[in-house]
Amino acid sequence: MKEKLKILRWLPGLVISIIAIIFIIRIVDFEILAQSMKDIGIINIAIISGITVVSLMARAVAWMRLLPKVKFLDSFLLINEAYLFNNLIPRSGELVKTFLFAKPSKENAYKIISSVIVERSLDLVIAASMFLITFPFISRLDNIHPIAILLLVMFVLFLISAFLIAVNAEKVKVWLRKIGKKNSGFIEKILPKIEMIIDGFQVLTNWRQIISVFLWISISWMLWTFLLFFGLKAIFGDAKFWWAIFTEGVLALGIALPSAPAGLGVYEGTMIAALSVFDISAEISLGLAVVIHLIQIGITSIIGFIAVLKQGESIPVILQRIKSSQKNKINGQQN
Repeated sequence: MKEKLKILRWLPGLVISIIAIIFIIRIVDFEILAQSMKDIGIINIAIISGITVVSLMARAVAWMRLLPKVKFLDSFLLINEAYLFNNLIPRSGELVKTFLFAKPSKENAYKIISSVIVERSLDLVIAASMFLITFPFISRLDNIHPIAILLLVMFVLFLISAFLIAVNAEKVKVWLRKIGKKNSGFIEKILPKIEMIIDGFQVLTNWRQIISVFLWISISWMLWTFLLFFGLKAIFGDAKFWWAIFTEGVLALGIALPSAPAGLGVYEGTMIAALSVFDISAEISLGLAVVIHLIQIGITSIIGFIAVLKQGESIPVILQRIKSSQKNKINGQQN
């Protein structure tokens, strides 16, 4: 029964990825696709790979700013390990981070949940902003414009709400205790975890720290945008930089959808849809998407596997820790 539930949980993402792959197969001429991938060239692939590594380093610094006790090497290895698990299991990276960063940060995993939420919220604020700043140049996407505005407003409001909770942390905790005082299970098992999550949002009250986090996350986005532009220029010489800004924004919104591991199919389909706005053929778009996606999967998987070896644990052992945590969470909710 439990195995069936797991399959059902992953089914929507698998279905979306399969639909995207079928769509791609139907519209692409594979001879032209092969040529477009050859046109990128080994030197350009090496440069894109280098930029990818630097972008991961910038993301590692952002996590150092979120969790000041974490050293750069640990941060760099652990974010790649989280990406490795994302490549293996859909949407597992965020959960894995809460375990991986607990030891070097000397914090409880529940407190790190707040850092994961802050990171993802800032990512989506940046992605929606990238889409919106390029929108005036595009006349055929009126139906997507409200979605981007809604996402931007939602996550800005969420960050403001999290900030207000953090500023009034003690009052919020007292209020929660009053609400749950008749439920001993809530007070003993659930409330302490909620309080740790609230404590984790204290990063939002330190303006220097949160600006530094935002700056380094923005740098990682800038590098992703630059590598996409570099790839575009390699196979489509007339590409403009704002095309890459727009495409990165759309990609972020697209890969937020449920998908198979590593976003297979959804990433490529979103790239084709985004670049079609600039009349770039599906074959050229797919060739670029496949190259960039494979580079990202390859680099994060290799570095992530090195991180697993450095920890002296195996991937099954880490997965078992995650399963145990999920069981404890469910048991806590039932009690």
